[in-house]
Amino acid sequence: AIADLEIYESGMDLIAATHGRGIYKINLLQIQQMVNENLSIGKDYLFKVSEAKRPKFSAWGGEPDYRTLEKTPVSFWLNKATSVTLSLRDTANKEVWKLSIPGKEGFNQYRWNLVVSKEQSDLPYFVHYEKFLKAGNYTLRLTANETKLEKPFIVSNYERLQ
Repeated sequence: AIADLEIYESGMDLIAATHGRGIYKINLLQIQQMVNENLSIGKDYLFKVSEAKRPKFSAWGGEPDYRTLEKTPVSFWLNKATSVTLSLRDTANKEVWKLSIPGKEGFNQYRWNLVVSKEQSDLPYFVHYEKFLKAGNYTLRLTANETKLEKPFIVSNYERLQ
């Protein structure tokens, strides 16, 4: 059961709090864009991606502070259910990340933690299990239904709020 709903107008996020102490968040900007721009439901769309923020990293060891990790939402519309490939290319057009996921008809969202690779190690004091995407400018590509859609993808370093 939903105990409370709140819309944060600054980012247009709908937050739902459940009776079981769960919190769910969805961004409404894409829904507004579909309605305001009268976008056809018969076409696939990749919506604008907000600037992604890397987590804070410790100065002494370089390990990430997971308390500062915010997943970046990648939202898209599919006119039919199909497999989707998301990929990221740097300014030299080199692919730095790729993922295939199932896509459902209608609105879809993948929330990415900016991890580009994972490593397992039994070495003592090994802490660098996840490699995060570096700050910079990239191109996000969605491939689905024989369609390729692209949007700019900007990644910045963590900045402490004042």
